[in-house]
Amino acid sequence: MSAVHSKSSPTALSVAYRRTLANIPFCDEIFRHYKQLFSPSDFDEEKQKKVSGDTPYIEARSLIIDRLLGKKPNISQTLELACGLTQRGVIFGNEHPDARCVEVDLLEMIERKSRVLDSLHRDRVIQRPANLSLVAGNVTDMASLSMATRSFRNEPIAILFEGLMRYLSMFEKRLVAKHCHALLSHYGGYVITPDVVTKTGVGALGEMMKKILGESYVGAKASREVSNARLGFDPAEHYFENVGAAIHFYESLGFRVGTHCLADIVDELASPGLLGIDIEIVREAFQSLHAFVMSPA
Repeated sequence: MSAVHSKSSPTALSVAYRRTLANIPFCDEIFRHYKQLFSPSDFDEEKQKKVSGDTPYIEARSLIIDRLLGKKPNISQTLELACGLTQRGVIFGNEHPDARCVEVDLLEMIERKSRVLDSLHRDRVIQRPANLSLVAGNVTDMASLSMATRSFRNEPIAILFEGLMRYLSMFEKRLVAKHCHALLSHYGGYVITPDVVTKTGVGALGEMMKKILGESYVGAKASREVSNARLGFDPAEHYFENVGAAIHFYESLGFRVGTHCLADIVDELASPGLLGIDIEIVREAFQSLHAFVMSPA
């Protein structure tokens, strides 16, 4: 991942804030401690709350990974890419003392997250599990991922990511997919991800947010301009056309792909009720959103 992708890291705090709105365990504690330790001047919480219409999607990404991971009882090793301020390693590591959990992100994020977890541990808010390792690395670099997994046993692993591929070019998507295939060919296991970014899905999310936010919705064009400024290219040009195109992409790289529609978990979401969002608006949008469970063919 080139240096330009470090500019996508500010989104990690926005995503972390949205998780607090969904009452996901430990997310509020992690977010508040981050703000307390680092006082990010470019984060306006009140402004973020007004444009948080995508919170059900952020919650669903987290929930679908947990549900699908829970259906793989043979998995006791997890590798989360572009982890940001996710709570998953803390929860999975504490619930499964024999597990080995590794989270990978850019150096600044890893250093900051480590400080946050240390602070929460000292304050006895969250127990930082000894079996959780935070590793600075470049997910497009196989050497970084080999280093991150060096403590793994020769047993199946789950490679997880929620919001990584949307910020990568098609060339970089292919690199990450090949690296994941190589790791799974060695250890066995699965890639579990809702990060299947299609033009159809992004369009459905945009319609959902427009209905939820009304005049507060900035629109797809404005969002693309922000992403373009941060990344140096328009990520929308590298989205898959539809879920069929995404399946073909991964199958062409040697994966067997299982699909799971996010609409199947809509009734488990807490955020629509907490934020007063019409659940049927969410259900309609989620018909176009999918998670993949992939293994070498």
